[in-house]
Amino acid sequence: MSNVYNAVKGGFDNVKNFMGNLASEAFNWGKDLISGIVNGINNCIGWVTDAASNVGNAIRSFLHFSVPDEGPLTDYEKWMPDFMKGLANGIENSRGMIKSAIKNVSADMVVNPHAEVTAPASDGGVSQTDLTELITAIKGAFPKGGTAGGSGDIVIPVYVGGTMLDEIIVNAQQRANLRSGGR
Repeated sequence: MSNVYNAVKGGFDNVKNFMGNLASEAFNWGKDLISGIVNGINNCIGWVTDAASNVGNAIRSFLHFSVPDEGPLTDYEKWMPDFMKGLANGIENSRGMIKSAIKNVSADMVVNPHAEVTAPASDGGVSQTDLTELITAIKGAFPKGGTAGGSGDIVIPVYVGGTMLDEIIVNAQQRANLRSGGR
């Protein structure tokens, strides 16, 4: 009986040890598997680089900044005059729509200052004082607000006889004030 007991107990102990070792070995198998994948990727990175380079070269042969070697744009110089003729016809046939769009955009740009600007009376010649007063009046026509020098500023040069006398700078805040009537 004791021999049977020892045989059964020894069998269960062997199974227990095998299962315990199996869990430990499974951890190492997972670690080895992941390590193998990482090594495979690292070893094949050159293949990926070559494939990407080949794709880039194929695309470049179709799309570059001169006449392409292959593809639908190889004869673009032949179809450009037709394209321009079609564009011109499209513009001509859409005049009303374009005129309306320009009218709407320009309505947003109307400068309607609250001050009245008039040129000084002159007997044929304009003095420097008269010009200075005119420029001061033009600048005074724009509502105050904001600061000049920003990227959205509009700079209006004032020329007389080909000579620039001054610049009027209208910034975004001033344009908003003008569009809203200064309110």
